[in-house]
Amino acid sequence: MKRTSVTAITALLLAAALCACSHGAPPVTPAEPETLPAGSVKPILTWDYSADKYDQTLAQQAALYAMLAYEDSAWADDGSYYSTGEKKAAPEALHAQLTRDGYQAIESANYGNEDENDISYTLAWQDVNEGQTLLVAVLRGTDGLEWRGNMDIGRGLERHESFEKANKALQAGAQAYAEKHRLEDILFFVTGHSRGAAVANLFAADLSHNLTALDSGAARVFCYTFATPNNTTALSRDPNIFNFCFTDDFVPQVPLARWGYGKYGTTFTASAQKLYWGNRAFRGLVITNISLSYDRRPSFDRAATEKVLEEFYQLSPSVEAYYTKEYEMAPDHGWITGEVDLSMHGFMCEYIGNAAALGLADLGSSVGSALKRLPAGNEVKAVADYFIEGWLPPHSRYSINDTHQPYTYYAALTTGGFPVPGA
Repeated sequence: MKRTSVTAITALLLAAALCACSHGAPPVTPAEPETLPAGSVKPILTWDYSADKYDQTLAQQAALYAMLAYEDSAWADDGSYYSTGEKKAAPEALHAQLTRDGYQAIESANYGNEDENDISYTLAWQDVNEGQTLLVAVLRGTDGLEWRGNMDIGRGLERHESFEKANKALQAGAQAYAEKHRLEDILFFVTGHSRGAAVANLFAADLSHNLTALDSGAARVFCYTFATPNNTTALSRDPNIFNFCFTDDFVPQVPLARWGYGKYGTTFTASAQKLYWGNRAFRGLVITNISLSYDRRPSFDRAATEKVLEEFYQLSPSVEAYYTKEYEMAPDHGWITGEVDLSMHGFMCEYIGNAAALGLADLGSSVGSALKRLPAGNEVKAVADYFIEGWLPPHSRYSINDTHQPYTYYAALTTGGFPVPGA
C-alpha cells in the first residue's frame, strides 16, 4: 500500500467487552485511546480471519457497530446501552468506538437527509497486515423518509428497487472515499441493521462478485448483517455473508419469501420471544435496554407477527397484487384526504411509511385514532393495527419495535441466542 506515511493505530480493545457480554454481563464502554508520543507507532493490527468462515468475534464486533450506527446511541455510567431519542448530525458513539478500535478518517454521510432512496453510512479505515487496508462500512437502519423507500419493491425487478438505489449510491461513496484516501489492497468489513442490513447485503454481494468499481472479490469481503430484509429474487449462498434474523421480526421477512424474495449469504434465525423467556442473560440485557430507553418493560409477540405476515400475503399474494389491488381507505386522515382507494403499496407508503417517517412520538394517539376509522371489516385495518396500535400505548410497541431493536440482536448474539457454527 502506497502512502506518504504510516499512521499510528490503537490496539483493538473490543475483545474484552465482547467476552464479558457473552457471559451475560452488560456491555462495557472501552477505555479512551491512549495519547501517543509524537512519532511513535503502535503495532500493526493483524487481520487473520477467513472471509468464508463464520467468526464469532467479527459477528459481535459487527453487531456493536450496527447498533452504534444510530445517532441516538449512548452508554450509561455502568456500561449499559440505551437509546436517547436525540437526533444528531452523526453517530457520535460509533465514531468514538471506531477511534478506540484503531480506525481513522471516520466519515458519515446522509444522516437526517430527506432522500427516501438513500442510506446513512459511516466509512473508516486502518492499516493491517503490514501493507493492506481494512475499510469498514457501517450502515444505519431507516432514517426519516427512507421509510417510504422501504415500501418501494419495484415491479419486474431482480432486486428491491429502493435498496438497490441506495446500494449504488453507497458504492459511489465508497469509491470516492477510497480514492480520496488513496487506499489500496483493501479488505472490506461490512455491517448494518434493518434497511442498512439490506443494503449492506447487496453491497457485499456486489463486492464479492466484482460488480463494483472497487477491486475486491469474495476473499476480501467480510459481511455480517442484522434484521436483514429480503432484497433479491436472484438468490445465492455467498459463503462470506452472514445474516441474523428473528423469526418474530416482521422486517427481515419482507418482501415475502412467497413472492420469491430472499437475501444473499447464510441466515441464522432465532425467536426473540423464546429467548426472552428461556435465556436469562439475554432477558437481563434487554430489560435494562428497554427500561433505560423507553421507561417500560420489553414485550414480544411472535403470534402477532406470524398472523400479520399471513394477512399481508392474503391481501397481496404477489408483487403485482401489492401494486394493483386496491382497498378503500379512511377519509381525511391527515396525509390522506377524501374518499380514496389505495393498493397495499400505496397504503404502506402513505399510512405506515409516513407515520414512521414523521415520528409516532410527535403524532401521538391521533395516528391510532385515525386508523381506527378505517371502514368496519376492511382487511387493511388488521395490518394497520399491527404497526400503529402496537407502537402506541397501551400496547407498548409489542408488535415490531422491541423485537426489531438493534440492541435486541446484539444481546442475542452476545448471549448465545443464535445457533451458529462452533456454538
